[in-house]
Amino acid sequence: MANSTARCALVLGCNGQDGSYLVELLLRRGYKVAGVSRQENPRYDVGAEKFCYRALDLRRASQLGTLLDALRPHLIFHVAAVHGEAGTRYETIWQDMLAVNVGATHVCLEYLRTRCPQGGLVYAGSGKIFGPVYPPLVSESSRSHSSCLYTVAKNASHDLIDCYRRDHGIRASVLHLFNHESERRPRNFFMPTLACALHRALSHGDARVEIETLQFYCACGSAEEYMDIAADIA
Repeated sequence: MANSTARCALVLGCNGQDGSYLVELLLRRGYKVAGVSRQENPRYDVGAEKFCYRALDLRRASQLGTLLDALRPHLIFHVAAVHGEAGTRYETIWQDMLAVNVGATHVCLEYLRTRCPQGGLVYAGSGKIFGPVYPPLVSESSRSHSSCLYTVAKNASHDLIDCYRRDHGIRASVLHLFNHESERRPRNFFMPTLACALHRALSHGDARVEIETLQFYCACGSAEEYMDIAADIA
């Protein structure tokens, strides 16, 4: 990290839970940080001169390519994704998911291959590729499985990154993320739903929430801690 003050990091999906933490952590490490999300304005005010925001639709590959050429980032963190809570059906939004979750990955890899071969990419994968029933131990050698359209896209990006690492020597990593939460997680996800119900019950005593089942095991990590690991990997 000795030369980090002279380098620029780009965070795709900076308005989301993971991306917002990445922006803050990278700024603390001395990076100049550019954040990209589809909303007109950044969701979180980081109050830093070294941060710039770009509103961009990642479904438009040419726009992302133009932005990469203009910013010339040394590090790219792709934590943007078309996704949803458990049980989401993706058939009707498959093209959007393909463009954001896979197509944008290819644009970033091509930028590194042709413009910044010494740069690097960290891609937010998903522990779901090892499901739907996880093996007793998950490692890099564990077999992946596409159990839904979301994992089809995640596996496609994983394979794409493997190709560029092997054929072009690109520095790129896939960080497979299992359940990780924070107060920035959308309220319709399970842990925020449960936490809000508990808060209402403690405050008013008459709160009620309905969920499909409690017949599962779920270990949750800290989103901020996971993103600190992502910065270390980069």
